[in-house]
Amino acid sequence: MLATVVLGDQLRPRYVLSLLLIMTPPLYFFLGRYLAFHSGFERLLLMLAAVSTVFLSLLVIQVIATGAQVRWYIGAEGFTVLNLDFLGLPIYGSFGVLSLASLFVLQMFTAGGAFIASTHRWQQVRFLIGFGAAVFLVVGSNARGAQLVLPYLLVVLGAALWFGRRVIRIRLVFCWP
Repeated sequence: MLATVVLGDQLRPRYVLSLLLIMTPPLYFFLGRYLAFHSGFERLLLMLAAVSTVFLSLLVIQVIATGAQVRWYIGAEGFTVLNLDFLGLPIYGSFGVLSLASLFVLQMFTAGGAFIASTHRWQQVRFLIGFGAAVFLVVGSNARGAQLVLPYLLVVLGAALWFGRRVIRIRLVFCWP
């Protein structure tokens, strides 16, 4: 608004949409804070992991069903895109491989934490599928920074299991026949 007044430019819809895009992360912060305080952190973690698992699983099913690569190299300029869409809609990071790969890493951590926190076997299987789908997409994205997180994730989850509560270790040992 100030730029339109100072520079004498016209107010365009893309300026308003750009402002909404900039304000999205703070809005999610307050939404997450509200949900964490009103429904409990463990329940919020399980809800986020369930949504991430569905999202990642649909992406992997599409890649496997079409036989396409996760990351395509386009032209001599070396542009790369992630060959992914969600139910026919292109994902926001389709032309930013690194930003989308970091989203997959975040969802991988969420699924791993929910796997440890879940008490039901069917939940653990679902979160394990989501974790595997995230690993598949991170490896297929060929984003080195995101791939370097995989060993770190294994160390963190292993430490959580080893030094974590005894109940978590017992739950994980006896969840598989």
